[in-house]
Amino acid sequence: MKTEDIKTMIEDYENLPLECDGMTRVIHYLLKQNKVKHQVYYGRVVYKDKSFYPHYWIELPDKTMIDYKAKMWLGEGAANGIFKLKDEPEMKYGGTKVFLDVNDVTFLILTGGI
Repeated sequence: MKTEDIKTMIEDYENLPLECDGMTRVIHYLLKQNKVKHQVYYGRVVYKDKSFYPHYWIELPDKTMIDYKAKMWLGEGAANGIFKLKDEPEMKYGGTKVFLDVNDVTFLILTGGI
């Protein structure tokens, strides 16, 4: 699936009042439902001299990052949304792969039934 298709899939949800763990769960659910290969991570995100831990994000097999909450913790200059890490040299991620089991009920609760 192309990045633009993934952006379209997420756009109705990107402004939900969730923190990184909730938003990652919503996006993970959408990707899983659409059979998009991806991996969820838990760890630290760094932008310039700012750092945030604990943080959740998603990485696609082609090293595209999906992180709609970096700006929440790191400020306006931080990359946000869907981006290639190589294009954002001041953003650094370090963490471990995690398994999230997000079912239909959890998704409805997090999204308010959108």
